[in-house]
Amino acid sequence: MSKKYMVIIILLTCSFLLLPQNTYSSSTTEDYLQEKCGKSCEEYYRGKNYSGLGSGHTCHYNKKLNKCFIRLHFGGTNYYTSQLFEINENILYGILDMKGGKMISCSVGDVKCQSLKEWMKLTRPYMEE
Repeated sequence: MSKKYMVIIILLTCSFLLLPQNTYSSSTTEDYLQEKCGKSCEEYYRGKNYSGLGSGHTCHYNKKLNKCFIRLHFGGTNYYTSQLFEINENILYGILDMKGGKMISCSVGDVKCQSLKEWMKLTRPYMEE
């Protein structure tokens, strides 16, 4: 191989190495989406103004569904309510209502549940994937 071709190959290789590289890995993107979801959840929760209701919440970015979920819960001495929302589209996915220790309603999508344990089992795929 002549020196002329060798110089061209070296120059092309160096030029390629100097091109900007995409530094975003899938884990970086997922971290960003999880962080964005967390911030959105906090804003959503504050906007609901459940103060004084013994309230709390759990947030989760579901990678499989590419959605941000919040599971709200609030109650008092005689009642307990929990709701599962997809917050970006403000869609209610499920609700659990108990009063006086008795189940009033419980469902996630079209699936009915009979207990708090079943509610947690049905909402788990949204909150763990």
